[in-house]
Amino acid sequence: MGNTVRTWIEEAIRLLFRVSAEEDWPVFVEVVAGLWLLSYVGSCMHFLTFLYIGIVGCMTVPITYVKNEDKFKRFVEWLKMKSKMVYEIIDEKAINKIKSRVVTQMNGKKKE
Repeated sequence: MGNTVRTWIEEAIRLLFRVSAEEDWPVFVEVVAGLWLLSYVGSCMHFLTFLYIGIVGCMTVPITYVKNEDKFKRFVEWLKMKSKMVYEIIDEKAINKIKSRVVTQMNGKKKE
């Protein structure tokens, strides 16, 4: 038990070092978002309620996943496919906007 706690503490220190010293932008954003979410949830409920929900979730989610593993995998694949389609649509629209702005700016500079 002591070694496990020590390992968790060492991992937390490594994470703090990565966030503070290595200029790893995505990790920093994840930490800020996680702390903000934890703060928001903490303002909505008491700690014991949050702890109870966490314990019940930790006990039921694995059992539900084992019973319905195929359904979860199909849902995850469907979700990946949908998110890829949405990303392609947004990416296409954004690229077209950028291209049109660049072309209009180039045409405006040529006229001057």
